This record gives sequence, structure tokens and C-alpha cells, in this order.
Amino acid sequence: MLAYIVSGLVLGSVYAIASTGIVVTYSATSVLNFAFGGIAYSAAVMYYTLHTTHGWPMLLSAATTIVVGGPAIGLLLWWVLFRHARQMSVVVKIVATVGVLVALPAAAVLAFVPPAVYSAPGLANQPPHVYRLGAVTLDANELIVLVGAAIVALLMSFLLRGTGFGLAMRAVVDRPAVAEAHGTRTAPVEAVAWMIGCFLAAFAGVLLAPIVGLGSSNFTGLVITSLAAAVVARLRSVPLAFGVALAMGVLQSVLVDVAPSGGLLATAVQPAIPLIVLILFLLVGPTIEQTSTTQVIVAGDRPVRKSNTTLKVRGVRLVALVGVAIVVPLLLTPYWMAAVAAGITMGVVFLSFVVLGSGGITSLGQAAYAGFGGFFAAFLITSHGYPALVAVLIGGASAAGLGLLVGLVTTRLGVLSLAIMTVAIAGFFDQFAVNMTWLVPGAGGSIYARPRLPGLNFNSDRAFAYLMMVVFVILAVIVGRVLRGPTGLALRAVRSDEVLSKAVGLSPRAVRLLVFASSSFIAGVGGALLGMYQLHLGQGDVATLVGFVWLAVIVTIGWRHPAQALVAGLVFYLMPAVFTRWLPASWSQVPTILFGLGAVALAQAPDGVISMYGGYLKNVRSKFGVRATPSTESAAQAVDVR
Repeated sequence: MLAYIVSGLVLGSVYAIASTGIVVTYSATSVLNFAFGGIAYSAAVMYYTLHTTHGWPMLLSAATTIVVGGPAIGLLLWWVLFRHARQMSVVVKIVATVGVLVALPAAAVLAFVPPAVYSAPGLANQPPHVYRLGAVTLDANELIVLVGAAIVALLMSFLLRGTGFGLAMRAVVDRPAVAEAHGTRTAPVEAVAWMIGCFLAAFAGVLLAPIVGLGSSNFTGLVITSLAAAVVARLRSVPLAFGVALAMGVLQSVLVDVAPSGGLLATAVQPAIPLIVLILFLLVGPTIEQTSTTQVIVAGDRPVRKSNTTLKVRGVRLVALVGVAIVVPLLLTPYWMAAVAAGITMGVVFLSFVVLGSGGITSLGQAAYAGFGGFFAAFLITSHGYPALVAVLIGGASAAGLGLLVGLVTTRLGVLSLAIMTVAIAGFFDQFAVNMTWLVPGAGGSIYARPRLPGLNFNSDRAFAYLMMVVFVILAVIVGRVLRGPTGLALRAVRSDEVLSKAVGLSPRAVRLLVFASSSFIAGVGGALLGMYQLHLGQGDVATLVGFVWLAVIVTIGWRHPAQALVAGLVFYLMPAVFTRWLPASWSQVPTILFGLGAVALAQAPDGVISMYGGYLKNVRSKFGVRATPSTESAAQAVDVR
């Protein structure tokens, strides 16, 4: 037992360092750094490249990565993105950090080209010396982790409690305007906090690499576990976050010893301990939301003007669009047809984000709903012989049930808490649901067959693309009509001002439940259809990190109109297809980087990237004396990020 406790302390020490970095950054800047795992992974890749690939001395590699690289990333993020974080809406800050999480690991892979490494070197000489203390065995890397965590705990306690910087940071947190009035410059405090947070991220990444290897998905788990400890500490108390992280590491390790090998407790519950802690604390613990007096106006708060286009013109446009949809697939080669068919299918998934955006909800866990609907549909098809399209609808309904349950238990949560909860739900699905063998049969995932109708089969990508067009149009028309009708008006009212909406008789709770259920249904249908297109659906197709990429893509294109969901789906598959076909293989990470940077851009353009370029177009037109039409002005308001 003692050996497992010590092992848990090692893992918990890495979590403690990471949670400390998250708390410090949030305390000083009000930005919850969802990109923490991406920064840690990038640092681990950089250290491996310098030390192992290029043969730099260990100390020089560590100093360059941790002492120079980490703070430099923090200073860059603060300068480029978060100097004015207190004037940003919560949603914009969340999406911007998710964009960094998506872009930075891909950029690290592009820059350093790391191999698949399952046991990366740490900060000890190789092979690390082994120390035996009775029944406990520690290698030098593990000892460095324990000592490093102790040093971080002491230094951070002294910095925050015994120095002028700590006093200034607490002042900036509690009353930034008062602190400025008394001569405290908030900008340097926030910049230093970002540098400290990213220094700790780099340190945690280098320490974690020998334990989990160089896999970016492994570092996503670091974020979730560290978030759990930070949330229990209400994103304020470094000592409490540190202690909770250590306790979770020990508990996870002890369960390995006491749980039956191969049982549900060992395979699913043990790795999900941080998620369970996070979910329970969000549901029953005190709120972590900060009260803000800053009102950020975004595109979704402004009414969209109706187009004055005549019925005849709209009819011509519809005929032309249908003609293009029918003819273009006939002209495509199999390579491009496959990408287009997948893109239209993914457009169905992205429709769920349109519903969420209309309801003012930011979800980082849509991949879980897509996966649950997809896996359940496959279970009905393979185990019970259900017709494919019927199984798709039932799979969507099962995902809607899950979404409704999440909505019911999260009605009191604010924007930030709800975003954290959706991350926890996605992580819980990764750790727990996929271990249910009746739902997900093995690592290969679920196997599908393409649907059939009397006299029709959709085995070819072209035929399947036509089917997906029909499905997408049906769902898009329904979503569009709902959002333009009384329900859409209620959604916008609740999103803009919950107090005022209650005064006129609307129920924010009912609206949130409607948004959760409908968006989850669409995501579940999309996940099942994606599995049918691919003929299989695996855990990697609906992993938490994949859901982050989805969010980055849809906010870059826009999540206010159903047409934007279709464009996002096509871009999601066509852009990598272009890079794969015409550019070197080493550029394969560029599309992911661009997706992430598109989400990051929302920090500079809160109305959305499409809206930003729509505004540029409007200015250019006005310079040449061309008056903007109502439809052009509506295009300039295309993205809702509230």
C-alpha cells in the first residue's frame, strides 16, 4: 500500500503544479486557461527535441524549455490576446483559450516533428538512478517530481503571501479599479501571472512526459485533473488546489491496488476520479463565477435585419443552389467526393452548435453527445437488427436524453461553470462510457453498414452525399424556422437578459433544457451518420480533444446560421484534403493550426471572424460609393459568441 501511496504522490505532484498554474492565471486575469495542457505538451515536445534529438545537455534543454520557453509563451499570450481580458465576455475568453489549445500542440508537432514516444526522458540522467527505501522504490525522475512540487509549493506560498507582488495580485483580483487608483499597475501584474502560469505548465509538461509519453491526448487529461483541483479551490486558493491535487493522485493510485483487476472500478472509475470530483463540486459546491460589471455587446445581441430580397429572386437562388448541389458531385473525383460527403455529414454535427449559440450556451463536450448517439445507433443495428435510419433517430433521442439530464442538473451554473461541466462530461465519456463493452465493442469501435431504402442503396460516397444533403436540409429548415419564430425570440431574450426575460414570463430553465435536448439530439444524429459514412466509429473520432477542434472550426466560420454549419463541415474535411493532396506531408498540421487561430481571433474580434471580414467588406464598398444592402449588413453580424 505504501508503494502505491508514494506513486500517487508523484502523479499528484504533477497535478498540483498544474493546478497551481491555473489558479495563479485565473486569480490575476479572470481567464481560465483551458490551453494549459497544450502548453504543457508543447514544452514536453520542445524538451525532447532539444535534449534527445539534438543532443543538448539536460540542464540547458530544461532551462531553455521551462525557464525561457514557458514564460515567453505566457508573455506572448498576454500581449497578443489577454491584455484586455477583463473587457471580454466569458465566452470569448473560453473560446480563445480553446483555440490556443487546438493550435499550439499542432504547431509544436509541425516545428519539432516528435516521434511516437511512450517513455520520454525526464530531468534525470538516463537511465535514471533507482532509490530503494524499504518497500518503496523511486527512480530519479520521480524524486525530482516530488522535490519540484515541494519547491513550487514553498515558492508560490511565499510569492503570494509574503511579497509585494502577491499583495498587488490580490488587489487586482478583488478591486482592479481601486488598485489602479492607488497606483498599482494591473498590466504588469497580469503579465507576470501569465508568465508564472505558463512556466508551471512547461514544468508540469516536462515532468509528466516520462509518465505518460508524448501523446497530446494524454495532456488533455492533465487539464481536466488540474481543473478539478482548481475548481475545488474555487480558482482562488493555491494551497487548497495543491492539496486536493495530491489527494486525487493518491486516491487514484490506491484504487489500482485495492480494485479487482479488470473490473469496472479499475478500468473506468479509477481514471475518472478527478472527473467525479469536478462534477460533484460544480453541482453542490459554492459558485466559482466572478461578479463582473463589464457588459460586452456581441453580434448576437443585435437583431438581424430581414432581407428585402423578393420572393422571385429567392426562388431563382434556390433553383440555382439545388442545381449546384446535384451537378457538382457528378463532376468530382472519388478523392474529393469522399471529402465532400464527409463534410456534409459533419455539417449535421455542427448544426448542434448553431442551436447552442442561439441559446447562449458554450459547450465543450459536443463530441460526447455525438459519440453516445453514434455508438447507441450501432448497438441497435448490430445487436438488434434495427433499420439504419431508425437506429439513427433513436441514437439521436438517446443523446437528447443525456443532454436533457445534463441540462436538468446544471440549471444553476453560470457560463464558466457550465463550460467546465461540459468538459467534465466529455472527459467522463472518454474514461467511462467507452469502457462499456456492450456500447463500444473494443478499441476498433462500432461497425456500421450504409443505410438502404426500397430500390435505393447508399454504398457509394456520391449516393451517401445526396442522402446527407437531404438530411441536412431537413434539419436546417427545422432549426432555421424555430430560430426565426417565437422560440427563437425567447432564446434571444433569455440569452440577452435572464432577469428581464423572467419579468415578461419566460423561463430561462425551460429554455436551457430545450437547447440542451435539441442540440444533443442533432449531435447524436450527426455522430451516427458520421459512423455510417466511415463504416465505423472509434473512440478517437469523438474524443474530448476532437470536440475542442470542432468548436474552434465552428466559431471561426460562424455558429448563428445553419448554412454556416454546412460551410464549417466542408472546411473541416476539405482543408486537410487540400493539404494532403497538394502539399508536403510535413504540412499536415497546418489546417489544425488555422482552425485554432481562427478561434483565437475571437479575442480580437468578439463579433466573430466572419463578422470582422464582413465589416471590412462593408467599409470597402462604402469607399467606392456602394451602399450596403440589408443582407450585407446581416452578413457582418454573422457570428454570435455570447
